[in-house]
Amino acid sequence: MKPVYEEELREDAVYEVAKKMLIAARTAPKGRGHDTTVLAIVRRKGIEALSEKMKEMARRDGVPQ
Repeated sequence: MKPVYEEELREDAVYEVAKKMLIAARTAPKGRGHDTTVLAIVRRKGIEALSEKMKEMARRDGVPQ
């Protein structure tokens, strides 16, 4: 039997909560009744790439960092 470590359980729990948060966000009221929100969960491996993309978009759009 393979052992299950606390870190793995913690990551699974965070993922389960994140999924519920996405559902809650999707069902929340939107401005003017339009739903243009894009929702996603980024796992640990994708955080750095997402961060770099957001910085790139901020520079492109002139948003102070």
